[in-house]
Amino acid sequence: MKTKTTLSLLAALLFSFGLSAKITVTSPNGGETWMVGSNQTITWTVSGISLSAVPINYSTDGGSSWIVVIASTANSGSYAWTIPNTPSTKCLVRVGQGNEIDQSDATFVISLSTGISSARIGSVADVYPSPAKGTLFIKANGDVLSSVELFDVTGRKVKRVGAELLAAETNTIDISALPAGVYFVIVRSNEGTQTKKISILQ
Repeated sequence: MKTKTTLSLLAALLFSFGLSAKITVTSPNGGETWMVGSNQTITWTVSGISLSAVPINYSTDGGSSWIVVIASTANSGSYAWTIPNTPSTKCLVRVGQGNEIDQSDATFVISLSTGISSARIGSVADVYPSPAKGTLFIKANGDVLSSVELFDVTGRKVKRVGAELLAAETNTIDISALPAGVYFVIVRSNEGTQTKKISILQ
């Protein structure tokens, strides 16, 4: 506690003489789309005499409220962040505290899937199991299915099954060739689109 108090007093003193450090968030800084579950890097620059550690927070509502990413991390200019399951188009990242603080210049997107702006969570079909190994089952809930697509965490499409191969009820999808990891299943029907996050084992 004494150390934190001393550092805070030092920061205040430096600020009063115009010598305080300046933190500038460089990524995400607006316009990015980061996929849930993907590994990204928060970056910032520091000029002047700076504290050794800073907190990092993010917002999903344009800065009205903030969620802790990490309470204290080395003020090194970068932090590896696994994107949480909090999809929003109004995200910001904030680094620092007190007089040493900056946030994204504009909002970025945390997305469940890349390039599928119309996707919604719904009841088009049951997708199971998760984790899955070798086989994935898609059971339609009364809709006529038009396609099933799988995307990895980078947004790359790794598999597609068209309407001609989809049965009226339960469908079996071969996933034995896919590496272990987190995937997003997009099920499209005549009534809508459903997104499901799954894990695949080998």
